[in-house]
Amino acid sequence: QTIVYSGRWEEEPMQISVARVGSPESRQLGIKGEVAAISSSDELALFLGCEQNFFLNCGGTLATVNLAGGSPRTLAEHVAQADWHPDGKRMVISVSTPEGARLEFPPGHVIYRQTSGWFGHPRFSPDGSMIAFENHSILGNDDGAVDLIDLNTNKHSVLFKSEIGR
Repeated sequence: QTIVYSGRWEEEPMQISVARVGSPESRQLGIKGEVAAISSSDELALFLGCEQNFFLNCGGTLATVNLAGGSPRTLAEHVAQADWHPDGKRMVISVSTPEGARLEFPPGHVIYRQTSGWFGHPRFSPDGSMIAFENHSILGNDDGAVDLIDLNTNKHSVLFKSEIGR
């Protein structure tokens, strides 16, 4: 019943706000940042600041904070995207650095990497046993694949390949 969003008003930095379904009012949480993901246990993952070197969106310093309040706690740097596990306690992140891209679950534990390109939109299966993600082997290019990692077997497979420009 709660909508959480980030927005920018006039020249102000990005702010996190909340609204209730059915209410015309919304309120700012007093947190500067951009929404990355929301857990089933009301934890908010957000980007503090913005690193413009990400192809799809802002990213950078990933932090977490409970929607009930508190100060954001820094979790990882150079994060492009994130998603919460269905248990609401763990998360997968895609990290982009000049050395390449990494998919980490949990943050700090690399489960897949490449030396060029980028990973986008990691998402868990409903039961949390698999992670699907965009795998783009060339930075700045949309050609790529949708890949799947089975967390029970550590098996990596390609579900779908796309060549947009060809």
